[in-house]
Amino acid sequence: MLKRHESALILVATAVVTALLVGPASIASQASAWAPSLVVLDFSAFPEGPAVVHHATSWNAQSWSKGLGYLRLLSSGASLWVSFQLDETPTVAQLKIVHRSAYAPDCPMSGCAPVTIMINDHTITYDYAPPSPVTVDGWGTDVWSLSGHLREGSNRLCIRTGALCSLYELRRIAIEIPEFVGSDIIAYQFTNSIVEDRPVDRTSTFTPSDPQATLWLQVSERSGGRWIEWRFYDPSGKRYFTTGRTADRYNWGWIQVKGARAAAMPGIWRVDVTIDGALQLRTYFRIEEEIRSKQPPRTNERAP
Repeated sequence: MLKRHESALILVATAVVTALLVGPASIASQASAWAPSLVVLDFSAFPEGPAVVHHATSWNAQSWSKGLGYLRLLSSGASLWVSFQLDETPTVAQLKIVHRSAYAPDCPMSGCAPVTIMINDHTITYDYAPPSPVTVDGWGTDVWSLSGHLREGSNRLCIRTGALCSLYELRRIAIEIPEFVGSDIIAYQFTNSIVEDRPVDRTSTFTPSDPQATLWLQVSERSGGRWIEWRFYDPSGKRYFTTGRTADRYNWGWIQVKGARAAAMPGIWRVDVTIDGALQLRTYFRIEEEIRSKQPPRTNERAP
């Protein structure tokens, strides 16, 4: 028998803190905030607002209802289907899901909602029960590799509940292209400028008025004297610019933004860094859209 006990959800804004690189930081701390999502289905606006859909052609669910900031599957065997199209097969991709087993104190682990997740008939995880929240606003994020499971053209994701003890609650689904960091990269960061071989700041967002977008690197000793190359890809995925040099300990490549075509190409950009042709870094930055001044309304128009 299904046992239901639902918790109130408190939405909390998350502050993002940008720090200056004083010494070589851990690779994990340098990850860009702009890993692009191929597909997004977000239920955070429920119950008043609609689902936010990005590049999904359709979604449908059986035996479901709206919660406060999430979709809930209500019975064993309930399912959610998401269909989407890909223009090409990504070499590397990951599935990231924000979800939880609803709190139910009489259930194992105070909440147990096992689900099986499949992509194109490939089982990604079987009968997995995400943890129940420790706090009323708690959510868990799980990430699975999709390498070899996606294809060019039509794709389909399915989440199906198993033997539920508590409800399954789902906040967000995203299929992303993750960053990649090879063993020859010691440290890296985007910056506005370089002084004495070091970045003057850390940022992953540039404006059309910024002179350039620069990716700085520290590489391993064995990389010294080898050919290092930066390949910049615009938001459409087309290669925009390539530059290279013989590697030293500290290295940087950049594109001009202000006064160049890049200034009129807002969105998420990708940079691949190779050493002697082997990929060592894939990371992302963003160029913001130009803010245009608003013209005052004409005198015969009523302000909204």
